[in-house]
Amino acid sequence: MSLATLIEAVERFAAAAYPLTEHQLNQPSYRWADYEQVRYAFLHTTLELRQLAAGLLQMRYRGGQYPTYAHHLLARHQQMYRECLALLTGISDEDGLRPPAPHEWPVQRIILHIYQTERYFYAAIRNALNSYINQTPAPPLPDEPEKIYALAEETGTPETEEIPLSDLKKRWATLHSRIVYNLSDLKDLRLNLVAPMWESTAYPVRFRMHRLETHLQEHTNQLEKTLIALGWLTEPRLLLRQMYNALGEVEGAIIGTGIMGYSECMNAAAIIHDRVAELQTAVRQSEAILTAVKEQNLAAAQDLLTANPALVNSSDSDGLFLITKAAYNQDWAMVNLLLEAGAFLDLHEAAAAGSLKHAQAWLQHSPNDLHTLSRDGYTPLQLSRRFNHEEVIHYLLEQGAEDTNREQTP
Repeated sequence: MSLATLIEAVERFAAAAYPLTEHQLNQPSYRWADYEQVRYAFLHTTLELRQLAAGLLQMRYRGGQYPTYAHHLLARHQQMYRECLALLTGISDEDGLRPPAPHEWPVQRIILHIYQTERYFYAAIRNALNSYINQTPAPPLPDEPEKIYALAEETGTPETEEIPLSDLKKRWATLHSRIVYNLSDLKDLRLNLVAPMWESTAYPVRFRMHRLETHLQEHTNQLEKTLIALGWLTEPRLLLRQMYNALGEVEGAIIGTGIMGYSECMNAAAIIHDRVAELQTAVRQSEAILTAVKEQNLAAAQDLLTANPALVNSSDSDGLFLITKAAYNQDWAMVNLLLEAGAFLDLHEAAAAGSLKHAQAWLQHSPNDLHTLSRDGYTPLQLSRRFNHEEVIHYLLEQGAEDTNREQTP
């Protein structure tokens, strides 16, 4: 159950994380070691899963359980299977029927085709193996997939065009588990057995095994293009695709080993389980401090910064930092609070906040920024004039800032 617990933890992370926006990913409210930003909750979970996979492979080799050719192919297939599931995260049955364009497949149709084809591949492989085991002639070249299904065992439930995406995913999961379980003990010599399908050439089992991965790769790419066309391919889904690939790498590392890596997988699951709560807290705190600054609630901002000092460098959906937003509100008590909390100030933030010290430090190392525009389109001099910061105004003029004296209100 250790692997199942790890899978459950990753799926729980995905359910909580896929709705996040790029703005939320940019927030510094989450910290992993020396790294700040919510997206590092994704990136370092992926890193930890890859470390776990490498450790399990090392354990496997040290124990003399060397992976076979079939194990390698099934491991690659497992990674692609997980990637595809990651892209499906949060897509409802109704969403699954929405075509990206006229005459193009919706998500449900893509997954249905994947399921149909893998069932077909698996049946062809099973028929070839059954003929070898039973010492019967190889099956004749079938002219219809149904004849292959009829000859094979455990090929899954026949599909229909109307099946909802959620049910289809369950059937595919069952079929996929059967493929991994029943083919994991496949010996190298049996990879050369003939496994005929529709082609004019009767390809061997080895080719069918490779096609499980390459066919899935082909249609995972199609799924990604479909999500792009529908506007659903967000950065969280791409980050989850990487994470699920790493999960598949963990699963692939122990295919054919029986029970291995129990404590390692359970430890990883516990870390990811706790990280979900940390991620959710970080996102809530980011939204809360933006609200506190907007509403000029100094006490709430102080409490949030005490709980999580990294919040001081949060920004809004337009990329404006808290200290600039506070300056726009003429809330100088909030500006001072953020300065005392260690807010990062580039030249524009320093001009808006009236911090001569930060303006001097910035220009010393980046003199070319004197005439650059802020995220909302203003020069440092325009910002310092807007907020009447005389010391900063004089300093910027001394450094050569162009004195257009043009009235612009941010």
